[in-house]
Amino acid sequence: MKKHILSALLAIVVMNMSAQTKADSLRADSWSKSVNQSFSLSISYRIGELRASVRKAERSISNDDVKGGGSNNSSSSSGE
Repeated sequence: MKKHILSALLAIVVMNMSAQTKADSLRADSWSKSVNQSFSLSISYRIGELRASVRKAERSISNDDVKGGGSNNSSSSSGE
């Protein structure tokens, strides 16, 4: 099973701003234009399929030395 996903995004934002100031002896006009552009491309590709029969491997290491309080040291602790 092959699955392809291709997505593209193009965004263009244009902002126009203007301001006008009037006084008895002064007139000021200002304007600005801002253009922001963005482009994004994403490609995703998957090969094969996920199988439910995949299991976690069983542990092969057993720590038997910590069970039972360490029976190897009991013979040397008698002191005789």
